[in-house]
Amino acid sequence: MALQLVSDPTAVYEGPASQPEEQIQWLLRRLGLTPAEAAVDLDVEPAQVHAWCSGETLPPRMAILALRHLADRLRWMID
Repeated sequence: MALQLVSDPTAVYEGPASQPEEQIQWLLRRLGLTPAEAAVDLDVEPAQVHAWCSGETLPPRMAILALRHLADRLRWMID
């Protein structure tokens, strides 16, 4: 698994760097969220998050960034 390099040195995203559906799946596992729970946080329909996870549709970049931000914050709270 390749590391995602970001311009913000405080970011700690360690998930897949290439496939958006893999990023969404990894982030949901990291956050302990179901697609339905993530949909509430992202203000989208649960079916949309399921479509992102399955690769049926590409997730918006802002959805990935929002979940990365939550994962980063979670890591800092745990550490």
